[in-house]
Amino acid sequence: MRFRKIITAVDGHTEGEPVRLITGGIPHIPGNTMAEKRDFFRQNLDYLRTALCF
Repeated sequence: MRFRKIITAVDGHTEGEPVRLITGGIPHIPGNTMAEKRDFFRQNLDYLRTALCF
């Protein structure tokens, strides 16, 4: 199977809660604040979030 994109991540847990930290493979997310970056991600890259949830 070939993938068009490779995303690297580290899975772990913090106080018993699962965490997935993305370490590479996603495009630059524009914005001056984390809220702006979050909004851009939601509007343009939500397919990555859904792919990484499983």
